[in-house]
Amino acid sequence: MRKFLLLALAAVMAFGTGCQLLANIEEKTLIDGSSATGTGGAGGGTGRGGASGGDASVGVDASGNADARGGVDVGGGADSRGDGDARGAETGDGRLAPDASMDGSSDRSVADQVETGGQSDAPRDDVGRPDAPTGTVPTGGECTADKDCVTAAPHCVDGVCCTSTCEGSCVQCNQPNLKGTCTSIAADQPAPSGRAPCPTEAQSTCGRTGKCDGGGSCAYWPKGTVCAPGSCDPVTNTEKGEAQCNAGACVTPAAISCAPRKCDAAMRACAAGCGNDTDCVGAPCVGGSCGKVGDGIACAADAQCISGYCADGVCCDAACTGACEYCKFADPGFGKCTAVAQGQPFAPRSPCVGATTTCGGACSAASRMTCTFPTATTVCITESCSDATGTQTSAAGCNGAGSCATPTTSSCGLYACNGTVCGASCAADAQCRGGFCNTGVCRTTKPDGRTCAADAECTNGFCADGVCCNARCDGQCQSCNLSPTLAGTCSTVPSGPPTGGRAPCTTDGVCGGACGGLPNACTYGTGVCGSVTCNTTTNMRSVPTCSGGHCVTTPTLCPNGYACNPSGTDCSTTCTGDVQCQAQAPACVRGKCFGCNQSTATPGNWANWPMPNTPGRGPNTERHTLCPDNQTVRDNVTGLVWQASVDTSATGRMTWQTAKTYCAGLTLAGGGWRLPSRIELVSILDITQPSSVPQIDYVNFQNTPDEPFWTSSPVAGAATTAWSVYFQSTGPQAGRVISTDITGVLRVRCVR
Repeated sequence: MRKFLLLALAAVMAFGTGCQLLANIEEKTLIDGSSATGTGGAGGGTGRGGASGGDASVGVDASGNADARGGVDVGGGADSRGDGDARGAETGDGRLAPDASMDGSSDRSVADQVETGGQSDAPRDDVGRPDAPTGTVPTGGECTADKDCVTAAPHCVDGVCCTSTCEGSCVQCNQPNLKGTCTSIAADQPAPSGRAPCPTEAQSTCGRTGKCDGGGSCAYWPKGTVCAPGSCDPVTNTEKGEAQCNAGACVTPAAISCAPRKCDAAMRACAAGCGNDTDCVGAPCVGGSCGKVGDGIACAADAQCISGYCADGVCCDAACTGACEYCKFADPGFGKCTAVAQGQPFAPRSPCVGATTTCGGACSAASRMTCTFPTATTVCITESCSDATGTQTSAAGCNGAGSCATPTTSSCGLYACNGTVCGASCAADAQCRGGFCNTGVCRTTKPDGRTCAADAECTNGFCADGVCCNARCDGQCQSCNLSPTLAGTCSTVPSGPPTGGRAPCTTDGVCGGACGGLPNACTYGTGVCGSVTCNTTTNMRSVPTCSGGHCVTTPTLCPNGYACNPSGTDCSTTCTGDVQCQAQAPACVRGKCFGCNQSTATPGNWANWPMPNTPGRGPNTERHTLCPDNQTVRDNVTGLVWQASVDTSATGRMTWQTAKTYCAGLTLAGGGWRLPSRIELVSILDITQPSSVPQIDYVNFQNTPDEPFWTSSPVAGAATTAWSVYFQSTGPQAGRVISTDITGVLRVRCVR
């Protein structure tokens, strides 16, 4: 029917020469199944097309032009002016039906000009949509696409599954308590975020206000809104009150005679009173008044009016005291008490109860004396179910007095919600709330210590070792059923193998482990698990040792430079000849193996070191060995390895702190150097040397300058001095140990 009507209107527009039929049709006007006729004036006088009470008709005169007052009338008639500017359908009180306006000058097709809730998109066709709903999200549930939703609410709108496409600026499907149902935005509120905003037009145009009308569409300036000032003509002594919005047009009321008063042109109205008889027409001025005036003239009291009624600031043809009456409409004219068929009462009348809510009252054609309120058929709270509270809330309708009826609530017990209602059976634990599913029935969870087969059966959510447990209890050496008294309590197995099917301790048959106080792992021994051997070729000693349940052998080099004993059963611990020493410490001296690449000195054993030779014996060359690298000297007595040659340039002299840093960073022959202590440096001092050479074994310690050298030993109680050893051949300091300021610069020989 809708498509047929659009095609018919298009045909009339094409047929009429120089004239246009401009119709504004909302889809909702045809929902009740009424048909649109082609005759004008149905249900009204000349110039008022459209049936009342919900019928929709289009008025067309005999010439094919749009009737001057024809158009769509929804419950009260609509104006479509004959000049081709059809501003839309009048709803109830004559106001323009929101979102049903068309500009008569537009070249768009009639179908394109039909607006739905502020949008011009064609109605959505759900047939054959690729994203047809196949989901499980119930009505009002959160969604991201249509396919998420159940067939009862197949549209994902405003982030929830909705029962309709819910298109338009002033509707929403996710309003609190009404999620899933397309609901109108309250009157005088802007379009919600994500919707096309309502146009905002100046009051003087009587266009749209930028707000919603409470009926799902964008609101127009309501009937009675002043759109232009009034005027008063002194020549004809007539007043035209201020123009008012009506059906989207700014309407000027008919002229009214001011008699017995005169015009006050400056005030744009009839004079309020008089000063003398010349201020009156055909009547004397008595007490500041020319006498009673007719309907439509301004008044302040009933006694000023011929009718005896002063209402809404003008003399009225009736008392006009109904909540939904008004006596100052430009149409049908000031002074005529008219029913307000839409919106709220005019001041000073009070607004209807709950005016901005779903159940709030409003004026309607049903009554001009009282507000009309939505009844129980208007849903104000939709049915819902909450797993958080385990409660199902019934749908509720309006109570007919401006409020929403109180919904009933019921407990879901152990069942989870099934959409908007409580579940009644189960096939899985997820369909139970605070319990578990057993043979289609949700059952109460069990306390710790009770037998179980799954986590969902337990209050704490843990089923371990066949009983409900106070913890997950999945450590290798844990058990929740260690003994009857400990059933339900996660405990550490004190000894023996793991229990309850947990992974056994690792073992290779020789070494193994067992639970021994650690909750998450077995305890393993580290003892010897085989015979010690020594490889006489590599001098690597092997000791089989238990590690992590395995008998493992990690070869290590014999310590202190010793080789394997002849039988290969272990390392030697002393030597009587070089053959019992490794290549890196090839010399057997006094039962110890010495080498250039490692120090064999025993820390703290300096008291047993032989000191410098006695006078007259000559160089002590047998005590020191110049290593094959010609860079290091091995002391065969102390086991220390020394830097053979030192830096004799000017940069070779340095402060105490710099000397320590220098030795620590020396990479000579593999590194590991340090500044020697006082006793260590004294151990290579040789006072038997002739006065012509430094007091040191000058054969092996090559290129030694005749100067003092730093030690690492600070002077006790003197933070700024350290000990130095003088290797001078002559003079009072020769061969002496002297305290020296640490900022001084001396020579350096490093040791390891």
